[in-house]
Amino acid sequence: MLEVQQKPIQPREDQNLLVYRSSAGSGKTYTLVKTYLILLFQSPSDFGFKEILAITFTNKAASEMKKKVLDALDNIYREGINNKLAIEISKENNFDINKLVKRARIISKKILHNYKDFNLMTIDKFTNKVIRSFSNELGLSNNYNILLEENEFIEEVISEYIDEISKDPNQLDILQNMIDHSIGLGLKNNIENQLNKLKKIIFKSNYKFQNPLSAEETQKLRKFIFKELKSNKKRLKDLGDSGLSLLNEYEILDSWMLYGRIKVILNSTNNLSKLSFRDIEKWNSWIEKEQWFKKSLKVQDLETVSLVYDKIISIIQNIIQDLINWLKLLEVHKLIIPFSMVQSLMDKIIKEKTLQNAILISDFNDLVSDIIKDEPAGFIFEKIGSRFKFILIDEFQDTSTLQWNNLIPLVHESLSVGGKNLIVGDAKQAIYRWRNGNVNQFVNLPKITDPNLKKLYEPLFDHSIFEDDLKNNWRSSINIINFNNWFFKQVVQNLEEPKIQQAYKGLHQNHQRKCEGLVNIRIYEKSNLDLTNYLENCISNAELKGYQLNDISILVRSKKDAVNIINSLLILKKSFVSEDCLFLSSSISYRILYSFLSYLEGQEERDFKILNHLLDVYFSKNQSILKKIKSQLLTFDFNSYNNLYDFQKINFVISFLNFNSNDPFVDFFMNLSNQLLINENFSIFELLEYFKNKSGKLTIENNSKNAIQILTIHKSKGLEFPVVIVPLTNWHVNNSLDSPYEWVENIVLEEEDIELFIGEMTHKSLVHLGKEEIYKIEQEEVLLDTLNLYYVAFTRAVDQMYISFEDSDKKNNLSSLMVSVIKNHKKYNSDLQLLQLYNSEEHSCKDIKKEIDNSDFLNLSNFKIINEAEKIKEQLSFASDLNFGTFFHDVMSKLFSDFSTAYYYLDQKKRTSTINDEYYLNAKIYLNKIQDNKTLDFIFDSNQIIYNEKEFLSKDNEILRLDRLMITKDRAVIIDYKTTKGSNDLDQVRNYLKNINLTAFKAISAYLLYVKTQELVEVTL
Repeated sequence: MLEVQQKPIQPREDQNLLVYRSSAGSGKTYTLVKTYLILLFQSPSDFGFKEILAITFTNKAASEMKKKVLDALDNIYREGINNKLAIEISKENNFDINKLVKRARIISKKILHNYKDFNLMTIDKFTNKVIRSFSNELGLSNNYNILLEENEFIEEVISEYIDEISKDPNQLDILQNMIDHSIGLGLKNNIENQLNKLKKIIFKSNYKFQNPLSAEETQKLRKFIFKELKSNKKRLKDLGDSGLSLLNEYEILDSWMLYGRIKVILNSTNNLSKLSFRDIEKWNSWIEKEQWFKKSLKVQDLETVSLVYDKIISIIQNIIQDLINWLKLLEVHKLIIPFSMVQSLMDKIIKEKTLQNAILISDFNDLVSDIIKDEPAGFIFEKIGSRFKFILIDEFQDTSTLQWNNLIPLVHESLSVGGKNLIVGDAKQAIYRWRNGNVNQFVNLPKITDPNLKKLYEPLFDHSIFEDDLKNNWRSSINIINFNNWFFKQVVQNLEEPKIQQAYKGLHQNHQRKCEGLVNIRIYEKSNLDLTNYLENCISNAELKGYQLNDISILVRSKKDAVNIINSLLILKKSFVSEDCLFLSSSISYRILYSFLSYLEGQEERDFKILNHLLDVYFSKNQSILKKIKSQLLTFDFNSYNNLYDFQKINFVISFLNFNSNDPFVDFFMNLSNQLLINENFSIFELLEYFKNKSGKLTIENNSKNAIQILTIHKSKGLEFPVVIVPLTNWHVNNSLDSPYEWVENIVLEEEDIELFIGEMTHKSLVHLGKEEIYKIEQEEVLLDTLNLYYVAFTRAVDQMYISFEDSDKKNNLSSLMVSVIKNHKKYNSDLQLLQLYNSEEHSCKDIKKEIDNSDFLNLSNFKIINEAEKIKEQLSFASDLNFGTFFHDVMSKLFSDFSTAYYYLDQKKRTSTINDEYYLNAKIYLNKIQDNKTLDFIFDSNQIIYNEKEFLSKDNEILRLDRLMITKDRAVIIDYKTTKGSNDLDQVRNYLKNINLTAFKAISAYLLYVKTQELVEVTL
């Protein structure tokens, strides 16, 4: 149920563009839902939801928002005039609360019966809706495909491109000439590396990207550049020689010159490849300070110097100017290869999309832009079949320039007819610039940056805007809020960047909870952090205060950091889950299994050495096991191994290595291997080849209910956790995080200009191209990106927050500034290198519920762990073709409480296997029905322990597999899914009740769920 938040200041009647700047935990979701409900109740029609377009930026957020709206309506109906939200809405809007309660039920039913008109969706879904409506005008067929996996698509195009140029003598000749010339100029060009770096700049390109230069023009440019470089080099050499001749002519001695600076410059032209803009900066400084000759020279010597001084300085200035041109030409020459490749790849991409009748999801906004600029907003609404009077936009700080430009005419149309529009966002949580998010649009509202839209739309926006900050934090404890208020204020004051000052203008928050909570920040000397020990202390402290593992989240910036966290938790034997960090290849245990199998199959010395090295790392703290394994390897019986079936070999190596079967990587490897060996008829060699190619992309599923969650900060945004640990926080402000290359315009050369080109996103490259301003802007943006990552990470905690910093000796980076700020806190203990804010008497800020953990359940009588080999034998004996029932049960086995996991798995199956379309569509329909059926919510409640496809041995040693078992306190519930009705359905479930000993529970229920009809049948003995 939604908690009642603070009452915002009310806008005037003509202020219909509501902009709420919502800091972390300040009730953004509440504000959106409340505004949505007000619009529903203000509408004279019970179908008012058809006039509302609510936009979010992820499918998960859209799904959650729909659920919150429907839940709020249901709660109002069930609780009646006592519902707090209903009371608040009725008072603020002069609604009759009795009518409001009555309408809540009616509107809820209307939404459910007209669900396709419940327009709460992602921006991509809305743009796709517009594109489909205008497909004829855009020259697209109605059945075009949307390519979601853009990265994979680009990789395939690159692979085909490499294959094509390797067979094209002309292309190869051009590339070879470029490379030869580059080598002659002292440059390095790795074609393969450059291709891999080009993916991001291609995504930044307009889908209609027209090559700024043809292949012939590019070739002509290359020849021009090479010719200019040769002539420039000769001119620089001549200038240097003429200067040296002057010195000789006037008998200027080396001892007269200060530090030999003049000759440094005159002779430098002999080694041009080592010069850069830094040399130019240094030389200009010498010119400005006139630091060329010693002041202690004799009067006669000074008179001689004065005769040649102006000529020498003139030569030096000419050398500097020519060197600037040389460096620009050299940089353009170096970038011609990637530039021409971008053009070729863009051509290839356009052709490939045409062949596949497909568009990339990143094309959406470009396509809609064409529609928006050519058609009036009213016609667009008419064409898509929905006239939206109200538009609500969530997470506005993450909108791209193109997304907002496409929405501006629609918002303007709504405002022009008196419709309310709501924009909610937080500039401090803008962390998606790498997906083209433009936070400046939010900061500058109601101003419009696009000059083509500004004059037409900005006046009404300016007149209609109402802005307010949501100041109350309803999420976090007092110490966490006070620390973040103080900490980020100090950091921002020290940075003095205008963009950051603007973004953090509404920083201060008021706490609303009574809990004091805990802040624990430890500073470590460089490289002294023992990650495993640090995590153990943080986790133990949280557990002592009454928190469970599933209350704890560890946040990381990168998946690389997550691998280190995972390895530490494996050492500590702490359960963990992670949506995006558990790549199979990251696990040492997997790499040992792979190396061991490779060695056993090929008996190569190289594999043996790799295996021994990995064993040393893995068993470093258990020398006795390590010694035993290495001893057995020396006397290994290969004949016995070779007599095993392939599926037996997998179990053998796991047993031989004494691996923990609870290791999720080992479990995943074992199950997938057996599936491939048995169901796909893989050989061991095919299996090893499969893992060699796929292990870097395979992510494991780990569904332990009481487990620490590992998340990247980007994934944690919008979430909250009782306990948050951020252990690796020295994040470098690195301008190359976003893209290795950047588009640059108007490169001015001596006799030729280039309208559009690319530059490396480095200071050196952009200065050489005369585009230093691009780099400066990027550095400012990256600094804000990085600060925002800290803000998002530090505001996820509800009760407890643990952070560690490394005390770096680098003074000019963000993390060093943060360390110095923390050290200045009045409660910082320099002896312990610790800042701790807490109340020692406070136990836990949440109601700790006693839950039945896995160990309680595993001790139930008649339960036995079924050996994996037994499962394999069963599969061998009773193999059958995949039918829809089996397929749907497989999909449901992935569903615990979050339906997105099932949808994702279903889509993955569609992409990676040959299931027929009917199975896919029916499974999706059934999933939708189950998700929308409120009477089934209890099955997917996350506040319970859930087991899918749980196997037991019956009293007669028969394997019984439950589709779903849910445990809450002392109650157990069995669910059996049926895709069709059968005469033995009831008997089957009764058999479960008879044969599975669940005496540890006071209440046991069992149900049959017929997914097609949504009929739920209770089964009793």
